[in-house]
Amino acid sequence: MLGWFKRKKKDDPKEQLAAALGDFSLPNFPAVANRVLGLLRDPDVPLDAAGDALSEDPGVSAKLLGIANSSAFALRHPVRSVGHATSLLGRSTVESLLLGVVVQSTLPKPQIAGFDQRRFWRAAARRASAAKALADVLHPRTKSESFTASLLEDMAVPLIGAAKGGDYGAVLEQWHADGGDLADLEREALGFDHAVVAGWVAQSWKLPENLADAIGSHHDVEALEYDGPPPAVALVAPLGEDEDRGFDQVVEVTHARFGLPTETVVQLLRDAFVSADEIAARMT
Repeated sequence: MLGWFKRKKKDDPKEQLAAALGDFSLPNFPAVANRVLGLLRDPDVPLDAAGDALSEDPGVSAKLLGIANSSAFALRHPVRSVGHATSLLGRSTVESLLLGVVVQSTLPKPQIAGFDQRRFWRAAARRASAAKALADVLHPRTKSESFTASLLEDMAVPLIGAAKGGDYGAVLEQWHADGGDLADLEREALGFDHAVVAGWVAQSWKLPENLADAIGSHHDVEALEYDGPPPAVALVAPLGEDEDRGFDQVVEVTHARFGLPTETVVQLLRDAFVSADEIAARMT
């Protein structure tokens, strides 16, 4: 089966976003970030060059180093520069972290009922840390991709909130009060859901295809069946903003699909949540 990106590739993401969000203007992806990403992707460019370029945005640089120094990445010694982080973690990992930090810094902060900025990013950090922990066991080569995709999988929520205001706030309040699946509530109220909007945003910002695929399909259980996004991204998607929402579901599905003992999954998630609180504090 084709992944989300290939299934949606024929769609014009800007047209789809305009149809869903009206005259809301999508924030531009920062030029300095694109320049740094280009440097990280070029193996002939010295590691320090990316750090020098990123120094134009000290806020993003500080957040990136804060996450790299968190317990989630278990470095033996703190890193003091982007070049140092790249030498220890590798270019692809730092690229993934940079994408996550830049997107988080670029998204709006809607002032609507049902949306709490700190709670939202704490939940995102919990999913990211949990996805990384599961990926480390299930498919280690995708740890960084799983972390970033899970961090950003709900990135359309603040965008929809900024575009739709109180109408979307009512959807979020219903979700917090009654539980259930947010995507189902969104489709019922708005005719689209945050996963598909996030995929269109990823395409519009020209994020890597594998990242757009994982973000756009994170609520698609079929994603566990085809050779597409890392399974960890879909596995942790049920984890919500409330403390234990989705926890048992993640444990049960991971055990059923991949045979990991339930006690192992529980411990992986609990340890990941400790790291997540540290990451969230450094991001917000």
